[in-house]
Formats: sequence, C-alpha cells, structure tokens
Amino acid sequence: MNREKSAVKLDGEERYNYRDGSNSYVRTRPVSFVVEPRSHTNPALVLRCLNGITGHENWYAADLLEVICGQWAAGRTRFSVCGGTNGRYAFLTVDLGDLRDMLRDALVQA
Repeated sequence: MNREKSAVKLDGEERYNYRDGSNSYVRTRPVSFVVEPRSHTNPALVLRCLNGITGHENWYAADLLEVICGQWAAGRTRFSVCGGTNGRYAFLTVDLGDLRDMLRDALVQA
C-alpha cells in the first residue's frame, strides 16, 4: 500500500526562529502520519511522520500512545513532532488530542 494514500493528515504548526530574528516564521501546514510495521526484525508498529522537519520522526506506536495519554491527563494540548533548534530546524507541533485519537484508531485497526 502506498504510504501517502494511507496517511492521516493533521493540522500542524511550524515555527522557525533565526537567532537574529530575520526570516523567522510561523505557518500552519498539514502533517502526514502513518502507522506501519517496523522494517527491522522487531514486529512492533511504529508511527511515522512522512513530512516532518528532519524526515526521521518516528515512534513506537503503543509506547507513544501511553505517553500521549499521560500528557493529555497533565493538561498539555500540543505534541512536539520536532523540537527544533535555533537556526537549523523548525519546531513542529500538532494537536495532542487529534494525534491521540488517530493513533488509537490505527492501533485498533492493526
């Protein structure tokens, strides 16, 4: 199955800050996620962000859901897909509740 066709898109907020403030921005953009088997010998499912900042954003799905539920209970509202670094990578977040719901649905279907 084509990853992009099976991906779920969530609204993301991307922020980039140069140290001197030039060319800094904030923009909203779709962020695509897919839950799929890990490509190595471990049969665990992983959540992959297909269009993250670095291209390497992925997590063990069941472990992440447990963490997200804990953050949700703690009153957090955003999930950091990429934490960003000043002058190198942007900071990318999605709504924590939307990601939780998407991940729950994907794990039930798996």
